[in-house]
Amino acid sequence: SLSQLPKLRVMSRSSVFRYKGRETDSQAVGRELKVQAVLTGRLVQRGENLSLSAELVDARDNTHIWGEQYNRKLADTQAVQQEIAREITDKLRLKLSGLEKQSLAKRHTQNPEAYQDYLKGRYYWNKRTGESLKTAVGHFEQAIAKDPAYAQAYAGLADCYVLQSSLE
Repeated sequence: SLSQLPKLRVMSRSSVFRYKGRETDSQAVGRELKVQAVLTGRLVQRGENLSLSAELVDARDNTHIWGEQYNRKLADTQAVQQEIAREITDKLRLKLSGLEKQSLAKRHTQNPEAYQDYLKGRYYWNKRTGESLKTAVGHFEQAIAKDPAYAQAYAGLADCYVLQSSLE
């Protein structure tokens, strides 16, 4: 949702994926990606509970801009994402229009189970192997079954089919 804001440039998932699971220096990452701030986070799921920590660091001097710890139920995933986006825009002192605030608060589905299936689909889609794409398709189809109007789940399904055709 932050990438939709015209005053903010958010790097693509494929650009930052190489840093996943590695200890990295925010200044070095900032230089490599040509960004002013780096958002890092850690997510742990235990049953129906989520523990999420997030930190925003100034990449120019490695100073802490913002950080927070969240403990929520799995069903509250979308709400915590919106809360984090709102807090980041506040800390960056971005002046948002009413339409931009509305965009940050938008939920693509009201069904938390469909959203969880969508997230699992994206997780497996990102692995980009034949087997993981089949698993991703299953999760996207489950999301669609739970919310037939969930456009992002259809987009995820299409992404799987495109990647599958390139692997064949």
